[in-house]
Amino acid sequence: MTPLVPIVLFGWPLVCSVFFSRYPLNKAILLSIIGGVLFLPAASYDIPVIPAYNKDMAVSLGILIGIQFSKEKFSVRIPGFTKWDFPMLVLCVFSPILTSLSNRLGLYDGISGVLSNIFRWGVVYWTGRRYLTSDDSLDALSKAIIIGGLIYVPLALFELRMSPSLHRMIYGFAPFSFAQQIRYGGYRPVIFLEHGIIVAFWMMSAFVCALWRSGDSDNDKIAKMPSWFVVLVLLAITILCKSVGVWTYLFLILLMFFIWKHFQTLVFFKLYILIIVTYIIVRTLNLITINDILELLSHVYDGDRISSLTWRLLQEDLFGERTKLRPLFGWGGYNRGWPINQQTGDLALPMVDSLFVIISNTYGYVGLTAFFLSLLLGPFLILKNRTLIKRTYESGFLKSTLIPLISIALLFTSDKLLNATHNQILYLLVGSLLGFAIKNRPQKGLTENKSALSEKAVDSRESNPV
Repeated sequence: MTPLVPIVLFGWPLVCSVFFSRYPLNKAILLSIIGGVLFLPAASYDIPVIPAYNKDMAVSLGILIGIQFSKEKFSVRIPGFTKWDFPMLVLCVFSPILTSLSNRLGLYDGISGVLSNIFRWGVVYWTGRRYLTSDDSLDALSKAIIIGGLIYVPLALFELRMSPSLHRMIYGFAPFSFAQQIRYGGYRPVIFLEHGIIVAFWMMSAFVCALWRSGDSDNDKIAKMPSWFVVLVLLAITILCKSVGVWTYLFLILLMFFIWKHFQTLVFFKLYILIIVTYIIVRTLNLITINDILELLSHVYDGDRISSLTWRLLQEDLFGERTKLRPLFGWGGYNRGWPINQQTGDLALPMVDSLFVIISNTYGYVGLTAFFLSLLLGPFLILKNRTLIKRTYESGFLKSTLIPLISIALLFTSDKLLNATHNQILYLLVGSLLGFAIKNRPQKGLTENKSALSEKAVDSRESNPV
């Protein structure tokens, strides 16, 4: 590990303070979070009393400290707390404490869990929920994702040819298993993230934003380049990242794009939310067995991918049985909820891949419900708001910005059913979508008043014809 690691990790909050003092609030937020996630080292320092200091904490502290230097912090109207914010509050505050107390691990352990969840998820989620709630903010977020993807293109090409080595070259160590990055006779780029899957999903997210933003004319520009060129480059890199799961998401994205282009309907997105919720329920209750799922997918994926999926589904079953013993608040940490081999007394599994499994086992069904509600509420509230859909459709904002961001949020949510990969940028995104949905929610009383005024105006014109 080189001396650069502690310098950039502990110095990032200072860099963020410079961003907030020099740039508009929205731009400073995007620079702080996207810059930190994409380029800070995946290192961790154990510090007494507080959770481990890592990339997540550096980014979150950068936001909390940096905002104090923003000239706009008092001029921006911050939306108040609503019932839709409750799931993230439960996930970050109530769930860790109740889990710890119910397992007799003590209040100190619960508070430690609160701090860990706040710095991992809460700060970036609430930053999006509070500050990136306007049309312009979401548009800036979409553009920033594209630019972030384009910045990663040459780095990904380097590692595709030379192997995942940039993190080791610059920071002196590799925070990942090299063997897991070898796929189909080549390499998966990791760059400064923790796994090749995260890079693949990030490049796909940039592709999604570019695809929906591109127009029918070759003169359209994205980042001062022809839109068709940006779309093709990001698509090619996403495919070269060699993640079968992301390839599946690419197929779904292209299917969504085709359906929208020909039918102008959002039914696919609503159906996708239903599929995610249904899967969580049926697998939690074990209404669908491993064999049922594998029989369905064996005609689509090769043997290696089926083997990987089998491993993940086995984890769901074994951990699920343990979770049923403490269904409400889970087992807490320290491997207390880990399946045990009854013959040897050792852990039955060496690792766990799915965040769905981790959260349900750690925080029980309460934490599991809060987590997935936090991710899905924004897209759900936007899709059910017909007035908002109509407004954004007429302005073109629905196609260029809202649909791609909703698509990424839904795919990110479904990916948590299979993987425990982590990207704070995407938690910022789902927080922003919820803030946008709350800010534009229908005002029932206001709508009724407007209708009443319209009726009075019509009566007046009828009684006083010109």
